[in-house]
Amino acid sequence: PDPASSSVAAAQVLGGRVIRRSREELVRWVHGAARNHEVIAELIASGRESGMYGGGVDGEDPVQDRVDLVLKHIRRVEGGDHPDPQECADLVVALTDVHVRDVVLGLAITSVAAAAEQLWLALTHEVPSPERAWPATLLGFFAYVRGDGPLAGVALSVALSADSEHTLAGLLDLSLQSGVHPDGIRDLAVVGLSIGESLGIAGLPPALPSGS
Repeated sequence: PDPASSSVAAAQVLGGRVIRRSREELVRWVHGAARNHEVIAELIASGRESGMYGGGVDGEDPVQDRVDLVLKHIRRVEGGDHPDPQECADLVVALTDVHVRDVVLGLAITSVAAAAEQLWLALTHEVPSPERAWPATLLGFFAYVRGDGPLAGVALSVALSADSEHTLAGLLDLSLQSGVHPDGIRDLAVVGLSIGESLGIAGLPPALPSGS
């Protein structure tokens, strides 16, 4: 059937998302046309070399600080703003912290899921390989949770092209190709919020009821 007339398409429109009418168009949309890869790569390298990504602010919890950074930029995306090159570098380094990654997986079942997905897309466009694997994996995960298999597949392909050894991207891609239902993947988001709670992370939005 015409994909534009499906129930998934109706949900896409109601959620304010644009329908892509071919896989080729979807691939181009996910890859983007960013011109800042070299600049961001240099910012990431210099930040790591200088030790600026080593810990929290004034002895605070680095995981809380990094989650706060992600949440701040999700709110900014909701307001129409997108991160500049330095902010892209800071965000993607925060996401390479596995604890942070696990916590933000939980955002896929909260009220900020759509804005978070926009942020992952922007970072997938802007960040060079291999770091772009992290936001591309999150983009694929969020799409998978809401039942958008085509976007999930393309995003996970981008992630694995950026880093073929990215464990979560590989597991999600295998699940998608094996036909695991989105409800099963949604459980990972529930676990993510539980991890945030166990770590004492403040400021996370609550989970929405299943099916919302």
